[in-house]
Parts: sequence; C-alpha cells; structure tokens
Amino acid sequence: MKPNDLNEPLAAQAAWRLAAEQACARIAPSWPLDALIAVNPWWEMRDEPFHCVSARLAALGDVHCLMSASWFEKQRPDGAPDVGKANRPVAAPHWKNIPAWLDNLQDRRHKMRWSDEVTHQISQFCAMFLQREQGALHRSAASGRVLGGSLYAEWLAFVQADRGIEILMGEPGLHNAFERLAPTHEQLFAEAIEVLVPHGDSAEDYLHALLLDVKGWAALCAYFDRYADAAPGVGSHMMLQLLAVRLAWELALWRHCQSADPSVWRSLQAAWQKQWQALDDMVQWHAQAQTLLWEKQADIERAYRSPLHARLRMPVPAPLAVRPNLQAVFCIDVRSEPYRRALEAQDPTIQTLGFAGFFGLPIRYRALGAVSSEARLPGLLKGQIDVLEQPVKSDDKAERYAQRLNRRARMLDCNGLAPTTFSLVESLGLGYAFKLFKAGFFPSSGQASDSVKSANVTWQLQKGGVPLTPDERIALVAGILRNMSLTGPFAPEVLLVGHGSTSQNNPHAAGLDCGACGGHDGALNARVLAMLLNDAQVRSGLRGLSIDIPDDTQFVAALHDTTTDEVICFDAVLSAQGRVWLEAASCMARRRRAPQLGIKPDNDALLKKRFEQRARDWSQPRPEWGLANNAAFIAAPRARTRHIDLAGRAFLHDYDWRRDTDGAVLELIMTAPMVVAHWINMQYYASVTDHRHYGSGNKILHNVVGGHLGVFEGNGGDLRIGLPLQSVHDGKRWRHEPLRLAAYLAAPAAPIEDIYNRHAAVKALVDNEWLHLFRLDDDPAQLQQLTRNGWRAA
Repeated sequence: MKPNDLNEPLAAQAAWRLAAEQACARIAPSWPLDALIAVNPWWEMRDEPFHCVSARLAALGDVHCLMSASWFEKQRPDGAPDVGKANRPVAAPHWKNIPAWLDNLQDRRHKMRWSDEVTHQISQFCAMFLQREQGALHRSAASGRVLGGSLYAEWLAFVQADRGIEILMGEPGLHNAFERLAPTHEQLFAEAIEVLVPHGDSAEDYLHALLLDVKGWAALCAYFDRYADAAPGVGSHMMLQLLAVRLAWELALWRHCQSADPSVWRSLQAAWQKQWQALDDMVQWHAQAQTLLWEKQADIERAYRSPLHARLRMPVPAPLAVRPNLQAVFCIDVRSEPYRRALEAQDPTIQTLGFAGFFGLPIRYRALGAVSSEARLPGLLKGQIDVLEQPVKSDDKAERYAQRLNRRARMLDCNGLAPTTFSLVESLGLGYAFKLFKAGFFPSSGQASDSVKSANVTWQLQKGGVPLTPDERIALVAGILRNMSLTGPFAPEVLLVGHGSTSQNNPHAAGLDCGACGGHDGALNARVLAMLLNDAQVRSGLRGLSIDIPDDTQFVAALHDTTTDEVICFDAVLSAQGRVWLEAASCMARRRRAPQLGIKPDNDALLKKRFEQRARDWSQPRPEWGLANNAAFIAAPRARTRHIDLAGRAFLHDYDWRRDTDGAVLELIMTAPMVVAHWINMQYYASVTDHRHYGSGNKILHNVVGGHLGVFEGNGGDLRIGLPLQSVHDGKRWRHEPLRLAAYLAAPAAPIEDIYNRHAAVKALVDNEWLHLFRLDDDPAQLQQLTRNGWRAA
C-alpha cells in the first residue's frame, strides 16, 4: 500500500465533514413557540449577495425570494412592461432529491409518494424524540428503550424495528435497505457520499438541498445547537444528526431501487448523473430568470422610499424648549409609532422616545416559585443578570400567590392551544362552560402578564449568584439612559412603556409580544428599570456621572397592549392629567387602526369594547396585524420625524449623535436594534414571498408539536416555521408588502462608515443588499446612501 493510500480515508472523512458542516451553517435558527422571535431565515447566507442566494435557493429547493411576475405587474400602473412573459417560463428547472426522482420514474398512482413519506416519517420521529425536553423521557416504540442516544442512532433503531414502512409504501424488501444502513452517522455520511456524490464534486449544495426538505426541523435543530443552554438534554450536533437521517433515506431508497427495480434504477442513475452535471447551469438559469424581477423589486422599494425621503427632507420643527410635562419611552416596534403620534397629539409638552423594548436590561427572569429562568432580551444577546422575583412581605400570602400563578399558567397552557381548547369543558365539566361563555362574550379589559402585574412582588438583581452592588446598579442605569438619549431634562413623570399582545387560542402569541424581550411582553423589564430609576441611592450615584434626575421626577412602568391599544400602568400612580392623555391617545389610536381590521369607528366606548372582544375571541385568527408592512428603521432625534405620519411602518429609535461623543451608542444601534429590525423585516418578507416554505400556513389547521416546539399544518409534514398565513394575508390580499428594510441613521458619515467597516455582519448586510442604509444629515435636504462602492446621493 502506498503512503498516500493511507490518507485517502482521512481526506474523504474531512471532505464530507466540511461539506456537511457548511450545509448546516446555511440554516438560520427558529425559536420555539414559547420564546418565538422573528428571524431572517436566510441570515446565515448574508455573506453572499441576496440575488445569488435567491438563485441558488430556487435551484436547490424551488424557493422563491421574490414575488411572482404577475404580482409585480399588479403593483405597477397601466402600461408597465409585461414582466411575466419575460421571466416566467412554464417550468423552472430545480434540483430533485432521490424521493422526488422516484416519484417521477415509478408508477405511484395508487401508492403514497416517496417525498411525502420521507418528510412525514422524519418529522413524526423528530417530534417524538424532541419531546424529551418536556420533562419525562419518552420510550421508543421500536426498541422499548428510553431515548437517550443521538437522533440518528435512535432513528435507525426505530426504522430497523418498524416493518410497517415497507407495507405502507407497498415496497417489499425496503426493510432490508434500512438494515444495511451504517450504525453511526459518521459512517453513514462516508458511505452515502461515496455512493451518491460523483467523484470530485462538492457535496455541500446537495446536503443543503436535503436540509431544505426538512427546513422546519433543521431550523429548530439550529436553535438547539446554537443555544444549547436553552434545551438541556436534547443532545449536541442536532442538525448534523438530522442531516444524517435525511441522507440515510437517500441511500436506503437508492439501494432498494437498485435491488428491487433495476430498470428504474438505471433511469435514476442516468438522471442523477445528468443533474449533477447541470447544477451550476441550473443556478445560472435562475439568476438570469430573476434579473428583471430584481429590477421590479428595486422599483417598488424606491416607490416606498421616494415620498418618505421627501418628508424627511422637509425643514425640521424646533424641538421643545421647555421642560416636558410628560415623557414616555416606547419600544422601537412599528406598532408603537402610531400610538406615539396619538400621545404627542394630546399636548405639545409631551415627549416620546423610542428604545429597544427590553430597555437595555440583559436579564434572565425567574418568577416566584419557578425553578427555571426565562431570557428577557433579544435573541442576539446573552443574559448577564438574573432577576429573581421576591415577595414584598415574606409570608404565607407569597407562597399562595406563587401556587396560584403556577395553577393559572398550567390552565393557560391548556386553553391557549388549539388541540386542548375544545376538550376543556368535557374534561372539567359544565362548570367551566360559564367561564368560556364569559371570556368569549363579556371580555375583561386589557391585562398584563400575570407573572409581573402583582404589586406584591419586587426583584433582586444578581450576577453570578451575587446581588449587584450599588456601583454596578448605577453603572447599568447610566448606560441605559445614555443609550436611550435620555439624560435630561426629565419630565415630572416618565413612562417606561413595554408592549405585549392579547390573543386567545393562538400558538404564535409570543410572536406578537416583544421580540426584544425574547418573545415575552415588556412589562417586567419596564418595572425593573423603573424600580432602579426611582431608587434614591441610584439617583445619587447618577448625579456623580452628570445625570441629574430631579427629586420630583417619577418613573412609571407601563404596558402597551398592541391588540387593544390600552396602556396599563404599574406600581406608581400616574397623575390625573397623565391618565387623561393616555386614554385620549388610546381612543385616537383605535380610531386610526379600526379600518385596517374591518371595524367601523363608531363612538369611542363601543370601539374600545370591540377591540377588547377581538382580543378575547377564541375564534379570531387575526387579533392584530403585528408588524406587517414594516419597511423602515430610523435612528434619529424624534424632532426629525415627529411631524411625519409614518403609518406604522417604521421602527423608531431615538439617537442624538451630539451626545454620543465616542460613537458607542451608534455602534450599539447598528449592531443590535438595526439588525433585529432587519430580522423582523426579512421574517415578514419571506413569509410572503414563499409562504409554502417560510410561512407556517393556515392557523385553522395548526397542531402544536411537543407543547411548544412548533406547529404542523394538519397532522404531518415538516415543522412549519415563519408567520401564519392570517398574519400576512386578509383572505383577499397580502397585508405585508415585501420590501427590504430601509435604515436611516442621523449621524455624520465617518462614524457610520467606521462601524460598517469594523463589523462584518453590518458590512455584509449593506454590501450584499439585504438592506438599504441611508444617512440623515443636519441639513435635511442632504440624504445619502451607503453602498459597497461608498456614499452616493439618495
């Protein structure tokens, strides 16, 4: 044996491992339902131009990153070019995995399609396997052993013990192909790639195509792999294991066809070889076919930006020269913008600000009586501080309160999910029927989450199990105030307004809450920050840092219910005038939103009742429109936009570059809130351009998997990711216009460019046209766009 021969197995192993890891690295994570946040499903491919990713995804998985030609035609005035004839041939070529080829080559008119069975079998097994996270270990029906091995090993034991698959598919001998599969995923990869991948070709695209077949589970596995502390006991390298399972099906079907139907196998072999040879041409074909569509995409984005730019170029009114009577800090969420306008309309001395809804608190929250913590910060960040809920008075009432919360939480888990909703009366007796009737027809007013609305609790902040020192608390608060551009003057009352949503029978409810709070409402973060800011010791320390909060200033935590537009205050009593302003703002906001929901804006009392009924209606699939139609992100002083109706389409973050002498706040904005806004924007974008692959389908058909892992549409298929159809479509038309985010920063060019050059993710988003980045100058007439080639006039 030659020395080089000894290296061939090692080289082959390194090659498949690299290809598999690179394929897995293309899949973005998807969070479970109970911590659901919006994600760009193509985030891990941001280092490539968007149009290149679009062409490759179209070739590998029949994925659409653009709307259809006919849709673009409808957006244009009469006489626009016929995009459809130029760009939409009858059949677009795309990669077929082995089950799809067999569906075409075999006569399966009276048998289940291989593509459906492969996805269904893998999906059902993953659901069973991953329910271990729920608590009790589930036993494998195939082996009778407690699930404890890797995903691939457990799946292999399952299929090797289950002879029902070959009976279901009408394929005698199929079980033998499963018996021949390698015992470990490493051996499986080596064998399958040797058989299925032509010598000299990279397997990365092929393996990526396999993951696109089970993209929902792949995205969840990406979450488990990258956030292992959130899913203890699930195992490591979950996506690699899932890929091995999907590849095992390829190898098993190839071998089975070879032995059971040689003539079909010869046709399969020829088609398979030809497809490998044509892959690059296939990608290029889609790139050319999409050229004009990308031009039309740019046209509709300019059509949105053009009137916005005209308004941004208008002279900026002088800012308020006196001390505000009321200040209110809202989340940057697009749903806050209409409410802020309504509140500001009540009095010129009202000032509103925009800041990330977690209020800069990098916290994990442990409720009273709970044994685990919840992240209350953006998915991009990791918790640094533990917030432990404690009773104000240590007595039996606190223990009873904790027990009541736990009982209520278990009940909400039942009546909030579709599979259990309609069995509650049968389970609990007719005594519960009255509660159902009352909840549906006589709703209560808006509510905050039960875990944080009680006045009987306070919070201890710890880092590494040790309470924060006074200096640490002061430094934390000082940083937050500077980041939100709130260092004075302070109003007598300062509202810290988190936001949450109210809906019933809605597995995706967390997606309507605050993404910056990890898919929870923002009440806790607002209350904790208000507690810190009202602390005399903290205020004294802040004065030493040139942040002087007057003694008569009171910080009040509040929650904006984005379904009902009600604002609820906690802990402190708001002045009578403040309550009047909030009530008037809520009425105005509801009147403006009513037409979007098909509600006639009658008198304010009736309108409020209708919004509350909508929030409590168990049959309502569209309690609100969430962040649909988001299109812009603006980081600037509020004076730059206060005179503009942004129609609830813009994320608004307050920023004053004159107070940011070292550019640290701008850097934080560009690398965190702007990126989060991009994630949200692309989640909605993908859920519209390709709802089949990146939307979660019809809410009416949802079945929750594993209590919180995700949903099936119906009783099987892949795990569905993305937004439900009812979140982006009203039954007649799309309610979200898929536009790439337009981000505006009111800052000098030099610091923007410096941050852009130092942060690879930001640079990739701009250079590869995943978003559009603009600069607002002190001279409103000057508006510039940053591109890979530098600045240009917008």
